Amino acid sequence: MSRLHNTHCEKLEKVIMVFLFFLVLVLLSGFKESNNTQLVSLYDGWYRVEDGKRIDVKLPGFIPKDSSNNIVLYNDSLSAEDVNKVISFDEVTDGLSISVGDNILYKYQDTSFVRNKQMKGKLWADAVLPVEISDIPLCVTYENVKDSKMLISPPVIGSLQRMASFHMQNSNLVLFITQAMFCLSIISSAIYSYMKHHGIQEKRFLDVALFLCICSYWCRTDSGLFQVNGKFIAKGSLLSFYAFMLMSVPMVHFVKNTVHDDKKWLPRLWIIVLYCNAILQGIVHLIFKIQFIKMLSITHVLLFTGVISMTYLLWKEYKQYKTKELELCLNAFGLLGASGVLALLLYWLLQIPWYDAIFQLGILLFVIILFFGIIQKVSDDISFHIEQTIYEKMSMEDRLTGLQNKKAFDKFMNEQIVIKHKKDTIWLLIHLDDLREINRIYGFDTGDEIVIAASSCIKKACNSITGNSEELFRVKGDEFVVVINNPAKDEKEYIQLIEDEVKKYNLSNGSKCKVHLSYQQCTLKEIDNKVNAEGVKEKQNEL
Repeated sequence: MSRLHNTHCEKLEKVIMVFLFFLVLVLLSGFKESNNTQLVSLYDGWYRVEDGKRIDVKLPGFIPKDSSNNIVLYNDSLSAEDVNKVISFDEVTDGLSISVGDNILYKYQDTSFVRNKQMKGKLWADAVLPVEISDIPLCVTYENVKDSKMLISPPVIGSLQRMASFHMQNSNLVLFITQAMFCLSIISSAIYSYMKHHGIQEKRFLDVALFLCICSYWCRTDSGLFQVNGKFIAKGSLLSFYAFMLMSVPMVHFVKNTVHDDKKWLPRLWIIVLYCNAILQGIVHLIFKIQFIKMLSITHVLLFTGVISMTYLLWKEYKQYKTKELELCLNAFGLLGASGVLALLLYWLLQIPWYDAIFQLGILLFVIILFFGIIQKVSDDISFHIEQTIYEKMSMEDRLTGLQNKKAFDKFMNEQIVIKHKKDTIWLLIHLDDLREINRIYGFDTGDEIVIAASSCIKKACNSITGNSEELFRVKGDEFVVVINNPAKDEKEYIQLIEDEVKKYNLSNGSKCKVHLSYQQCTLKEIDNKVNAEGVKEKQNEL
């Protein structure tokens, strides 16, 4: 058993290594080397005007707002070499605009999907510099600034190609996380299919796969790269919000499939709550035109309390059963809860744009712990299943002849009785004559040879005719049962075929012992009654 288990673990490890190899290849494909030497950060040349006087400014720096609550910065250091290049500011605010004279190069405007400050902080304000840039200063305006001062970072200038590469490079973390999640979802789906193929229903791998797919979509569509360059940005953002609202549903299903029946009511309740939240927010938006961003706090509260509830439920389960699997699940959910709390603090209190990176890394670590935690259990389950299959097969097989034994016959007869047996079936009870005398005179080894020879003749005769299916049983030491479904010939022809095989054996066998068979055609009921009656009689004689 131990050897079988080790062999299976080695095979599973090889499968995982192959998947990891392809994972690395996929990840490498997302990382492109780029030479960003042509990108220039514009630190100098900035100034603002106060009371008609020019005041030089160096970025980054805290710039005070004017009396109209605006911050207006100018730059006259750009030359003809900068024409048609792209200037990019790394954070967007509501009133951000970039202009040259009356020519507005960029002004942030919400689509039909409204964003808050934290979401805008992920975006880049990109503007193509016009021809007249060398004659007219560049003007950058921040309107309706709330604080007395605002930290402004220097923009970056470069060609369109270099700028696109720069934005891609800044999104490497998001790309890595999304690709890793997607690859792990494929692995999880493959393991689920493999286990289902072997008769093991482990739905938690399917839960993990669905969770990772949703998370991968949310991470990608929530990123600044999609928000700036993606197609159907408003629709994609809407789906991103729904992905965020529903991403925890598969994990609640995971918990439901982990705990015992007496605790399943709580995950079921949370699944209903999460679905209701998604439905009600959509209805409220349609009827009252309330933006999803205004209802985001509700989703945050539900996700936070949901993680706490599931962690508590797993803790109760662990206290009761104390398995290694439950310990890993508890640690994983604890890590997810900690990363979620930290992300919420960054989001609501500090309003930091990269709050999502903390949560995304927490999700990835959470899944990795869960994934490899249940791998061991699954490996044990598969090994146990294989061993049980082998033991069951051995228990249904006559070791001497390789035919099905009395136990298999009883199971077969029960199935025939339950499922209303077909009429086009031949039932033959075959008796090996004089086996007791052979055992007495020549010994049991010779008797075993005759039994094997008889079974071989029966098998060869039945297999010589195509178009029918047969079941062969050794129900006693000297008795066989042949069940032929959809027979291509009648019973007399089958008996003759068996006799022909017996004659061939007897002629070729130089031993004094010969195979002699007698036949009896029976019905299903007669066969069942006769075999069982003889079995009872045999047990009585033994007693």
